[in-house]
Amino acid sequence: ASIAFLSVGVAILTDWESEKTDFEDSGCKLDTYKNYENTVSLGKQWLCKSECPCEFLPDWLQSQTGLSTTLNNGATKVQDCPKYTASFPNKSDVSYLKYLEEEFDCAGFCTHPGYKLFSKLSNQPGSTPCLQYVLNDMEEVAKDYGYGAIIVGLTFVLSSSLACCFVGAIKRFDYKPPTTA
Repeated sequence: ASIAFLSVGVAILTDWESEKTDFEDSGCKLDTYKNYENTVSLGKQWLCKSECPCEFLPDWLQSQTGLSTTLNNGATKVQDCPKYTASFPNKSDVSYLKYLEEEFDCAGFCTHPGYKLFSKLSNQPGSTPCLQYVLNDMEEVAKDYGYGAIIVGLTFVLSSSLACCFVGAIKRFDYKPPTTA
């Protein structure tokens, strides 16, 4: 069992390095990532455009983009747009992208749209595209499982070694447990 855990741990850690390179090289060519990027593109086509004007925007955003704004009852995210419920595809992708924007302060997925689309427009545009945070998170999980398996394997090796030592010590001293009469 110890060899199995050690092998699994090493395999996870070494395999992750090649997988990470594949993810970084292929990036948004993967279908799942294309879907997220398409959702971002569609969101950018909707939010703060004439059919879905935004609430008051920060100066940096309005001057950089020339986006459409209104002062009352405007949208603060794609989900606030009037036609969102009826016609926006991939609502599960929207939920995931919203989570990423809020959790990691990122925007977009493969490319950075310049501002957040699925969580409330704020004074911050989001630091980088969210894909980088997804890769970082996947790496942390791989390390947790890989090192965890190695630790379990080493624990088995240590406990097996100690058990052998104790058995050997008992036999060497010719220990006989007391008998009850």
